[in-house]
Amino acid sequence: LNPADASFIGDHRFDASFPNLLSDDYRKEYDIFYTTYVSKLDSFKDVNLTESEQMSKAVMAWDCEMALAQASFKNHLLMLFDQLSTVNLTMTQWATGTSAQPFKTVESYNNWLKRLDQYNIWLQSAEALMKEGIKSRYVLPKSLTVRVIPQFDALTTVK
Repeated sequence: LNPADASFIGDHRFDASFPNLLSDDYRKEYDIFYTTYVSKLDSFKDVNLTESEQMSKAVMAWDCEMALAQASFKNHLLMLFDQLSTVNLTMTQWATGTSAQPFKTVESYNNWLKRLDQYNIWLQSAEALMKEGIKSRYVLPKSLTVRVIPQFDALTTVK
């Protein structure tokens, strides 16, 4: 569902992929993914599970419910950049070739270039959605925005 997560845990099969997390198709896939797991978890009856398995089930159910709840808010669509954790910071880390997606071979570098092409599609979607957010006055507060601007300045400055 999220190839970036795979890269972070060392699974490099998906390093050439960066789905447009903002597209309608992806959001539908996201909802189906988590809804399916909620249904599957319901099929496991607590009486048939050990205490540890019940705890694992409860944690997974909570994680799925939180993912679905979060997806119901506009934040992840209209306020795409903040000062703590955003796609732009992740991509900058990866661009060094020494982070979760290292450039160790020609293939790994070519995978990065493919991912970068797909990231550009995400950026175009992000721009359109943030303009929507501006029109509807659904934006990051000024006090946080002023902290993000220097981060972007640092990303665009060659040293």
